[in-house]
Amino acid sequence: GERRKEKQKQKKTTKKKKRDRRRTPLLTRRERERESACVCLPHNMVRFKNRYIIARALFHDKKPTSEHVLSNQLRLEIESAFGVAGAREMCPSVQVKYYEQKYGSNVVVLRCSREDVRKVKLCFENIERVEGRTCTMRAVAVHGKLGSLKENVLEKIGRFAVNGEDGDEEEEKKEEKRRKVRRKVEKAVEAMTS
Repeated sequence: GERRKEKQKQKKTTKKKKRDRRRTPLLTRRERERESACVCLPHNMVRFKNRYIIARALFHDKKPTSEHVLSNQLRLEIESAFGVAGAREMCPSVQVKYYEQKYGSNVVVLRCSREDVRKVKLCFENIERVEGRTCTMRAVAVHGKLGSLKENVLEKIGRFAVNGEDGDEEEEKKEEKRRKVRRKVEKAVEAMTS
């Protein structure tokens, strides 16, 4: 008798499950895809948001330096301004992405986190000496997207390279020089932004 009772209970529970399945609506393929695509990330797994600072490094002796030297000097300036703890927090995100020195525009592109933009600009503009040479650093613009950064960098390099030369030339000749410099620099900027 006990076996019969157990089998009857099992039949009842399976019948209930079948009835419940019928009551719950079946999801369409799209709804299942939507549910599987909605994977929620924990709050600490947010993508890293960069900002790109376009700046200009003007050396008084007109001799350029390298990206590596500028990067080291910027890190030292951050450490002197914000201490070791501040430098540890900021420096992993700070990077000199590009430094144009060939055509005399001396345009520098810095990458940093969104929260540290003001601090990095302040530190970069406070640099007065690089390798014992006096210089003037100036932040020109800040961008959040690579597309707008690329366009603005190319425009600034062309403008600074042509306007930095002495002489009163016609606007047409200056514009032609800007286009030539822009074409030559475009590949390097493309590599930087990719």
